[in-house]
Amino acid sequence: VPVSLPGATLANGLTIKKSKLRGVDSNGMMCSAVECGLTDSSPGVWVLPPDSPVGDDFIEFAQLKDTLFDVAILPNRGDCLSMHGLARECCALYGQTLPDQSNQNQPDSRVSTPIELTVDESLCSYYQATKISGLSHVETPVWMQTRLYKSGMRPISWLVDVTNYVMLAVGQPLHAFDGNNVSTISVERGGSESVSLLNDTEYSINQCPIIRVNNNVGAVAGVMGTAGTEVTQGTTEIVLESAIFNAVETRRATKQLGLRSESSNRFEKGVDITQLNQAVEYVIELLSSNNN
Repeated sequence: VPVSLPGATLANGLTIKKSKLRGVDSNGMMCSAVECGLTDSSPGVWVLPPDSPVGDDFIEFAQLKDTLFDVAILPNRGDCLSMHGLARECCALYGQTLPDQSNQNQPDSRVSTPIELTVDESLCSYYQATKISGLSHVETPVWMQTRLYKSGMRPISWLVDVTNYVMLAVGQPLHAFDGNNVSTISVERGGSESVSLLNDTEYSINQCPIIRVNNNVGAVAGVMGTAGTEVTQGTTEIVLESAIFNAVETRRATKQLGLRSESSNRFEKGVDITQLNQAVEYVIELLSSNNN
């Protein structure tokens, strides 16, 4: 865990001093991401991966010192809701050439797509489901956790963090379903039923575009997944969803549910279809690097 010793100054300006807490000597403070200046709220002390070095300067190790640009994106510039999109825009403004970001590595043999898909094209113009197996639970590297915090997102778990990180990098929202025994996926309009989404809240999904996985609702399309198909620490196989959902239908769903997400924000403004394959390749690259 990150520790601030006496003399250290926290992000809020508080200087740590030796003191007594409930009659016990305190010679420092274990810190959460709040004390490190990365977020306004945190569930507790920042528990680091077990291979993190002990005794190193945490500010340097976690790359806490950085320059952050807060860019206001207009509704018609969904292409700039990613690092790649902003880089492309800057290159256009300054007459520079954007470096090739494509992954030159071929996907490994663990990747296949033996899934039956049914897609309502009025709701979704493109849908790709990629099954990736042979995965194991690992801790999200601190550098990735730090970048997620700096981008306004909270690290959750390795598989979820990778999809969120790639979305921030290239602009393509992604969703990982637990891939155990997934055989059919359908993009359709929801009926008169209620589901519990990943924010632990129950919603009525009548007429919302949904993803049905093995006849169960797996997600409100482009908005948020359901609690029944989420990945866990025991997940060894995922079905990675990458799609182009109808912007108007996504907006209607968010208004009906009173719920917006990082994904819906991008689908409402329009995502770049040319980044679909790059996003999937990037996820595979990151998962392979930490699961070998």
